[in-house]
Amino acid sequence: MMDDIASTPGQQPVRLQVGLSCKTLPGYYVCDHRLLTEPGMPNGFADEILALDCLERMSFQEAAEAIESWHRVLKPGGRLKVTVPDVQVALEAFVTASADTVTEVGAAVQAIYGSTSDEDRVCKSGYTRESLTELLANAGFLNCRELEIRDDAIESGRLLTMEAHRASADELRASSCLRTSPDVVRLKIGLLQAAGGDNRSYGIPHGLGHLAAYLDRELAGRVEVQVYSDLNEALRERPPVVGISSVSSCFNDAKHIARTLKSEIDPLVVVGGHHITALPETMTDDMDLAVLGEGEQTFKETVELCLAGSATPDKLMAVQGIAFKMEGETIRTARRPLIDDLDTLPFACRSPNPCDPKEATIFTSRGCPFSCIFCSSHTHWGRYRVHSADYVLAELESIVTRSPDVESVYILDDLFITPRSRLMKIAEGVSRHPRLSRLRFRGFVRSDLLDEELVQWLKQMRFDRIRFGAESGSDRVLRRIKSGHVSVARHQRAVDIARKFGLSCSASFMVGIPGETREDLDATINFILRNEGRLEIEGFYLFTPLPGTPVWEDAVAQGQVGLDMDWQRLNVSFVAPDFDWETFIYLNDDCIPRGQFVERIRSLPWVASHVSTPRMAGVPA
Repeated sequence: MMDDIASTPGQQPVRLQVGLSCKTLPGYYVCDHRLLTEPGMPNGFADEILALDCLERMSFQEAAEAIESWHRVLKPGGRLKVTVPDVQVALEAFVTASADTVTEVGAAVQAIYGSTSDEDRVCKSGYTRESLTELLANAGFLNCRELEIRDDAIESGRLLTMEAHRASADELRASSCLRTSPDVVRLKIGLLQAAGGDNRSYGIPHGLGHLAAYLDRELAGRVEVQVYSDLNEALRERPPVVGISSVSSCFNDAKHIARTLKSEIDPLVVVGGHHITALPETMTDDMDLAVLGEGEQTFKETVELCLAGSATPDKLMAVQGIAFKMEGETIRTARRPLIDDLDTLPFACRSPNPCDPKEATIFTSRGCPFSCIFCSSHTHWGRYRVHSADYVLAELESIVTRSPDVESVYILDDLFITPRSRLMKIAEGVSRHPRLSRLRFRGFVRSDLLDEELVQWLKQMRFDRIRFGAESGSDRVLRRIKSGHVSVARHQRAVDIARKFGLSCSASFMVGIPGETREDLDATINFILRNEGRLEIEGFYLFTPLPGTPVWEDAVAQGQVGLDMDWQRLNVSFVAPDFDWETFIYLNDDCIPRGQFVERIRSLPWVASHVSTPRMAGVPA
């Protein structure tokens, strides 16, 4: 996102990092679009009023960069070219001109601003280009006789119009729209989740909530971070920096968000999440940077470069864990070490759960200690790490303090029950706490780790529901796709123990696995049917090659997937409204032909109830 600035005579063109530097003004919140619409401010110049006091403290190049940024906010989509000489003469004029002269120059420039012809300029202002040149020179523009007065130079001169409105600036500083002291820079940062067609929500997505909390703590007073509910909110707020998080099946939506933001408000666009971590080369021209993997420290360092006005390629190369494009090539910096002690992180920012305001969500760990071939968790999070029991209890207490109406907590960890010693401490702490002991919990387990002792600890913690990834009812298939010691017998034992102790039990399954025979598929279906009334299906999925997994590499080799594919084809749920039965990726034609597979899956009652006949048109037999 580098724009050429007109060259200084005898020098190479100056290249400024446009879009990263709305914050170069010491002490002013110039990025807030509300400053441009404050009642009583003439022609939307409020941000320039606030900037006058600090122009003298900048270098000429910093000032040029700042003016460029202001004008891009004032005229969205514009590409004004501000030269270093323009800024130099503007600064000299500001320093040397009397108040009366500044007001006269300001009136002239304000009158001609926006005029399209010399005739209009003369009629509106009484000044021709030549007479305005003379006036500016007399006001202290020492080099102005040698400068041709171009439109962009005149617009730079508009800064002088603000001297006559300092009273309005003082009023603005005291108004509620400027939510920081004049001595503190606050850069507005917007965060968005690419959701695709998935309308489910637990409130602020946890990844974005953790980023927001970390930036708020580490850059306190220097940033304002908002998590937006949708793209329209971002367009209204016009933040100069936007972070977008996305999984692979929603990456079409991420591309749309980035494209729209760039065309409408042109912020710095930073993309993160599971997809871009696995495939940074899929960054589009509308995406400036990618944060790879765990994002708190990486995004914070990137924002610090923005605050310093120095997010240039050489500076970015020193930031671990990012990717960006340079001359058509994807540049990846060194891998960032993982955060060893998760307890050093602040609690995530949260909002009420719109689907169930009485339920909150929490992550108490990152990653998974197992490595199943279909899961990208390890690629994104690295090794398995957990918060301490004390940290988890403190965060739970924070939740019930801020949201007294919360009655239940959904623990979203890939696997909550390890290590067992931590689980025991959390269960004891919850049961002894007067407010936490009234909560109910649900979360994820593994069938091969579940036993009666562990379930008793879950019951002490007031778990009322557990879920595990069963995946298949065939031991042969389980050995192929799952790590650990999972078996159909252990699946059944988990269901039986849960029933014995009064826990609701649900499981997810996947079909269409490479090498899965008709007998394997029937075994999975039969396992579900014989546990009817004891086991709820919570996820019936197509085995899908996701980026960052060994299966993805196999599918690439087969030509089934690629970097320019329609990412919605990675939707894994048969019962999702936008699942496309005509284009889904199927990797098991050798064992069960696609048409026969579709017919068998469509006949299952838990799938048929979600699928309309017209949606199935065109599926090959």
